[in-house]
Amino acid sequence: MKNKIRAMIRVAKIELNIMFYSPIAWLLLIVFAFQVGAAFSQLLDSNLHSLYVGGSLYSLTQFLFSGLGGVFNTVVQYLYFYIPLITMGLMSQEYSTGSIRLLYTSPITNSSIIMGKFSAMFVYGLATTGIILIYIIFSGIIVDNFNWAFVFSGFLGIFLLLMTYAAIGLFMSTITSYQVVAAVGTLATLAVLDLIKGVGESIDFVRDITYWLSMSGRAETFIKGLITSEDVIYFITVITLFLTLSILKLGVERNKKSKFEILSKYFILFVGTILVGYVSSRPAFKFYYDSTSNKENTLSIESQDIMKGIVGDLKIITYVNAIDENMYSGLPRNRNSDKKSFEKYLRFKPDIEMDYVFYYAKTHNEYRKIDYKDGNEAEMAKLICRVNNLDFDMFKSPSEMSEIVDLTSEGNKFIRFLNYTAPNGETKTTRLRLYNDGVKHPEEAQISGAMFRLVEESPKIGFVSTTTNNRSIEDRGVRGYYRFSNDIWYRNALINNGFDVVSIDLSKDDVIDGIDIMVIADIREDFNDSELNRIKRYIDNGGNMFILGENNRQNYMNNLVEYLGVSFKSGMLVQLSETRNASIIAARLTDESVEKFPNYAAAYGQGYLASMPTAIAIDYSNVKNFEVVDILRTDDKGVWIDYDNVDFVEGNPILSSDKGEVESSYSTLIGLSREVNGKEQRIMISGDADFISNGELSTRRDFRSLNSHIINNTFRWLSDDKFPVYTDRPMKIDNNISFPVEGRKITKLLTGSLIGVTLLILSIVIITRRKRK
Repeated sequence: MKNKIRAMIRVAKIELNIMFYSPIAWLLLIVFAFQVGAAFSQLLDSNLHSLYVGGSLYSLTQFLFSGLGGVFNTVVQYLYFYIPLITMGLMSQEYSTGSIRLLYTSPITNSSIIMGKFSAMFVYGLATTGIILIYIIFSGIIVDNFNWAFVFSGFLGIFLLLMTYAAIGLFMSTITSYQVVAAVGTLATLAVLDLIKGVGESIDFVRDITYWLSMSGRAETFIKGLITSEDVIYFITVITLFLTLSILKLGVERNKKSKFEILSKYFILFVGTILVGYVSSRPAFKFYYDSTSNKENTLSIESQDIMKGIVGDLKIITYVNAIDENMYSGLPRNRNSDKKSFEKYLRFKPDIEMDYVFYYAKTHNEYRKIDYKDGNEAEMAKLICRVNNLDFDMFKSPSEMSEIVDLTSEGNKFIRFLNYTAPNGETKTTRLRLYNDGVKHPEEAQISGAMFRLVEESPKIGFVSTTTNNRSIEDRGVRGYYRFSNDIWYRNALINNGFDVVSIDLSKDDVIDGIDIMVIADIREDFNDSELNRIKRYIDNGGNMFILGENNRQNYMNNLVEYLGVSFKSGMLVQLSETRNASIIAARLTDESVEKFPNYAAAYGQGYLASMPTAIAIDYSNVKNFEVVDILRTDDKGVWIDYDNVDFVEGNPILSSDKGEVESSYSTLIGLSREVNGKEQRIMISGDADFISNGELSTRRDFRSLNSHIINNTFRWLSDDKFPVYTDRPMKIDNNISFPVEGRKITKLLTGSLIGVTLLILSIVIITRRKRK
C-alpha cells in the first residue's frame, strides 16, 4: 500500500512539473484570475457607488458570490471550458509520445498512475479555487457580519464540480491519443450529463435514475447555500465512476483479459453507481445543511411545526387536465421537477405519497383561444396529445372523472388534493391551486396553510351582508370584497391561506354560531335591535371582529363602534399631494404597531404605505376596557379632516380653519384587545372600507403599497396567530461594507487585476528559470 502511495505521489509530481513548466496551465490560471477579478470588482464597485450616493446595501455575502453575476456563478461558466483544456493531455500525451510503454513496463500499478494524475489535478484545482478563496477572505474582512458558512458552501460546490470535470477529462484522455479529441469528448460527456435527465421521462424508475445522473444544477444548490447528502454523494460517485473507468481502461490495454471479465466489471460498476444514486436520492436517506443566515432554503419555523403535527398518512393527488394550459407541470416528463415544489416538505416527512390523475374536460385555456362546443373536448385533447407526443389513453374522460371527483367548481384547472389520514383513522382533505400571477405555483405560505388545515380547524370568517351593503365576498366589482376573500385564483385570498369564508345574515338567530371572525364593513343603514343585540352578544362572548367604516356612513357605524368606546369622526380625511387625488390617504405604520406586530417590521423598514381612499379618522379616546394599538396614522403635515365632503377630481382642497379643520396626524386603523373568558379578544377597526376592495388591490399607486400585507397580518392576528402561516425570514445582517468609498477607482483596479498580474509575473519567472536550466 505504501509503495502504491509513493508511486502515486511520484506520478503527481512529474505531472505537476509538466503542467506548471508549460504556458497553457499558467495561461488558463491567469485568464481565470482576470475574469473572476473583473466579476468581483464590478460587484464591489456597484456597492461602493451605492454607499457613495447615500444608498443602502442588503445581503452582501449573497450579492457578491451567488447573486446575478456573482463570483460563484461566473466561475461555474468558465470551469466548463477550462478544465477540459487542462485534462486533455493527462493521458493522451503519454499515448502520443509513447511514454505509456514506459509506464506499462514499470512496477507502477494502473491505480497509481490514474490516482497520481488525478492528484495533480487536485493540486491544480486548489490553485484555481485558491484565487476565489482570496476574494472570499477579502470580502470577509470588509463586509460586516460576513456569512462564512454560506460562501464555503458555494466554495465546496465549485471544488467538487471542478474535480468531477477533472475525473471525466482524465477518463476521456485515456481513450484517445489526440488531445483535441479528448477535450471535445470531455465537453460532449458534460453535455450528456446535463441533458440526460430528459431520457426515459415517461418511465418512473428510469426517470428517477436519469434525473439523478444529470449534473445540471448540482453546483448551483451549493451556491445557494444548501448542502445536501444527495449532491455530495453524486459528485463523489461520479468522480469514483470515471476514475474507476480510467483504471479499467488501462487494465484492458496492459493485461489481456476475456471480454466476459471486462464486461462483468463494467456491469458491476454501472449497477453499483445506479444503486448508490437511486438510494441516495430517496427522501428518507437525504440529509441537509442550510448555510444561509436566515435559513431561507429550509421551511420556516411555523411550517416545521406544522409538519411535525402531520404524523399520519399524507397523499397529494394532482389532477391534470390535458386542455388546461398548466398541464405541462404534471406531465410524466416533468414529474421530478414538479416534486421539487415539495422537496422542503419531504425533508420533514419523507413518506409523503404523490400521485397524478390525467383527464380531459372543458376549461378556459388562456393560451389556446379556441372555441369548442361541449362534447368536443376529446378531439381537442387528442390534438394536444399528438402535438406533445402523449398517450391519449392515459387521460380519463369526463364521465370517468365524474365517478372520481367533480372539479367543475375549480374550472377543471390544474389542482392538487391533499388527503390526510390521521393515526386514529380520521380523514381530511384540502385543496391546493395554481394562481393567476407570474409565479403560478403555490409557495410555502399556501402549501403550509393547506397542510395546517389538515390538522387544525380552519377559522371561519363571517362577512355580514345586508340588503344595502355592496361589500360582498361574491361581488367582483370595484368596491366588492371577492378578490381578497373568495377568489380561488388569487394567491393571497383568505380561502387560499387556510380560512373558510361565508356570508352571514344577522336576521337569523344562529348566524354567529361557529363564526371565529366577524367582518362588518360599510353599513349603509342602522342595525335593528335584534341584529345589534346579536353583534353585542358576539362581542361580549369574546368574539374577534374586523370593522371597516366609510365616509358618509359614520352615523350608522357609530351605533356599533360606540359600544367599544370608539367613534368615527365626521368629515373625510384629505392629504395634499402632487401626484394623486387628495381623497387618497397614504397612511404609515406606527412604531407602536411594529412593536406589537413584528410581522410589520420588514414593510415598515422599507417605507411601505397603506393606500386608503375616502378614509375617515378614528377617535378612541373613550376606550376603557381594551388595550389600544394605533396601527396606521396619517402624516401630520398636509392632512386634515375636510367637512365640505367634496370629491376632489381636479385641484386640491383648501384648509378652512374657520370650519374647525385642523392639520394634524389622524388614526385610520387601530387594534383593540382584552381578556374575555380566559381568551384574548381581538378587534380591528379601520377608517376605510375601500383599502381592501377589489379595485384598490388592483390599483398601482405612486408609492409601495402594503394593503395586501395588512390584510394578511390583520386576519392572522384575528385568527389568534394561526393563519396565514408566517413564513417570513429574519432580515439579513450583512448589509454594510467597512471600506472607504472615496478610492473606488483604485479599489476596482486592484481587485480586478492584482491577482492576475501577480500570476503573470510568477509564470514568467518560473518558465524562464526552467528554460535556463
